[in-house]
Amino acid sequence: MAKAKQLDALAERALDAVVASRPDLRTWAEDKRRELAGEPRSELLRFLVFSLDQGNQQAVEAAFGLAPGDLAVAGPAGRIARLLRA
Repeated sequence: MAKAKQLDALAERALDAVVASRPDLRTWAEDKRRELAGEPRSELLRFLVFSLDQGNQQAVEAAFGLAPGDLAVAGPAGRIARLLRA
């Protein structure tokens, strides 16, 4: 029997933060949980930087205790994510 893919704890916290901020995105977040399960943290970082809109990024930043803009494309996480894409 194949082992179920686990969702990274950081992805879980990030998606929980999005749902706490925007309960109407619960179904979207559940889809993302399935999509991101088993993915490495580098993929999670790319998702947080390139896929979330500004409002959702701000909710995740607050949940992780990051400064506003840290997850933005121009922020520190964005610079790292761009390096990982290369």
